[in-house]
Amino acid sequence: MTQKIPVTIVSGFLGAGKTTLINKVLKEKHGEHIAVVINEFGEIGVDHQFVLDVEEEIYQMDNGCLCCTLRTDIADMLKSILMVKEQNGIRVDRVLFETTGLADPAPIAQTFINVPFLNEHFILDAVLTVVDAKNFLYQTAHQPEPAKQVGFADKIFMSKHSLVDETIYAKVVNEVRSINAFAEIQDLDARPVQMSDMFGLELFYASEKKILEMQEHAEEEYCEECGHTHAHGDHDHEHHHHEHDHEHEHEHDHDHHDHDHEHEHDHDHHDHDHEHHHHHSHSHHSGINSFVIETEKPLVLANINEWLNELVYIYGPELYRYKGILNVEGLDYQIIFQGVQMSFDISRGRDWKDTKRSSTLVFIGKNLPENQLRESFIACTEK
Repeated sequence: MTQKIPVTIVSGFLGAGKTTLINKVLKEKHGEHIAVVINEFGEIGVDHQFVLDVEEEIYQMDNGCLCCTLRTDIADMLKSILMVKEQNGIRVDRVLFETTGLADPAPIAQTFINVPFLNEHFILDAVLTVVDAKNFLYQTAHQPEPAKQVGFADKIFMSKHSLVDETIYAKVVNEVRSINAFAEIQDLDARPVQMSDMFGLELFYASEKKILEMQEHAEEEYCEECGHTHAHGDHDHEHHHHEHDHEHEHEHDHDHHDHDHEHEHDHDHHDHDHEHHHHHSHSHHSGINSFVIETEKPLVLANINEWLNELVYIYGPELYRYKGILNVEGLDYQIIFQGVQMSFDISRGRDWKDTKRSSTLVFIGKNLPENQLRESFIACTEK
């Protein structure tokens, strides 16, 4: 069987910096042969490159990469790329798709799940989202798309850190984390982005390792004092201890705002319910929330099948990303599933053997009823 070609999707709001990443792929000597599908040539200079397909406008760049605009539907575009690959005897190691600044990556991701031809020849590697640290707070207050793009992401690149102070940057990072608790966040200003930062991540599909990493990301917070992320509650700076030696230590009912001491403390970052220490639950003012559901009890196959179908039927459009590993009664192997809105895929995972058996599901969506979903999922263990 021919090895599937990995596909990476790059999204980000207008002006976030997607073009910077794409230009790196198309113009630097990195040894990879990547087919890049962009929205328009605009800031990408291809005037003097070799034309491989006039009708589809597929160009070969100096570094061996291909570049084209999405003129037809996704499946036809990729068929043309494969045809050019075969006819010209050139390598295509992977594909990079750019979404428009006002679009979310869901339609592209769903196409790869739903179209058999694409399933046969391609495999989704990761959805990357570029976030504009300077404008993100304003954008999310006035537009739904930036928060939605973050919600769909497997990994987030923060741009323009150098253009804001640490207080604003910390708010942006923690705002992003409130939308998508599970994606890794990388600061583009901290160091030059490498090809390995963008490709070969294998983040789209669920695995035990990736689920564990996602849960670890869910417990991270950005600290503006040291400029690093820490597990929630782990940063050891003095201003986080709040060890007041006042006699009235239990008289303010933990209201966090009734102290009349001159040394005011900003308790905003402790206003979480702390439930996410157990359930990794986060929510954003846009209504986008992310959470994990876990159980060690085996699931009844008929129950979980019905639950998954009802989940998609009722909440489909609001299910941005969902993935997990299921422990089904009577099966000696893991069931792996992942989905984007109405489209989901189920496959056989590795054998359980002597490892601890449990089910873990990760959800990112809009106005999802976490407690109701948790209770109904746990009910799938009952015969």
